[in-house]
Amino acid sequence: CGMVLVQKVGSALPVVADCAHSNDTEPSESNHVCPFATCSFDCQGATGCNEMVSATPCAQAPRQEVCLPTGVESRWWSASNRVCPLTGFPISMLPYPPFKLRDGAGTSFELVDGKYLALQLIVSGQVNIRGRKLQACDVTSLDGYMRRCKLGPFRIATAAALQEKMRTASCHADKARDQLKLEVLRTKALRALEKLRFIQKTRMLSIQLASSRRGI
Repeated sequence: CGMVLVQKVGSALPVVADCAHSNDTEPSESNHVCPFATCSFDCQGATGCNEMVSATPCAQAPRQEVCLPTGVESRWWSASNRVCPLTGFPISMLPYPPFKLRDGAGTSFELVDGKYLALQLIVSGQVNIRGRKLQACDVTSLDGYMRRCKLGPFRIATAAALQEKMRTASCHADKARDQLKLEVLRTKALRALEKLRFIQKTRMLSIQLASSRRGI
């Protein structure tokens, strides 16, 4: 049985629920709907606490690029002149493909540093990005991106599951155990986030220094 993320009232991160239709396969180009649209959970988020609602397909999600071995042909984003709106770091300088973060209406997307985004979500425990709340399908897509690009073991679904288990724990011992696991996960994610920030800051300073020497 697979897992699907659904949003519950009072929960910061979308929680994880069992779903027989969930799998690790990417939706095909000809079927840009949420892969969990046939499930009994609304991928847009439940309207009431612990409420199962009719399935509603997510807005069209951008197709995420498959991570290929480093090379000229595979680094399509190296020609981009965009800057990540989350970090201010040039998209072209990322050592991995950017994540296509769709807008609230699902009509367009912007390129962001997906690893930074995932780590930030785990550390903060929130899913509000650039003025909107990420939907379950966005989170699922981001977790898949992290897995395919081999960007570490950090999964938002894992943090969400631990958060939900803490909320529903029947005894203090179980709650304390899950809380410890979540704290360990967030500590590791924070270290990875700080390392990523340091690397990007160092690279930007190096470029600025090189530019000043050339008189640019």
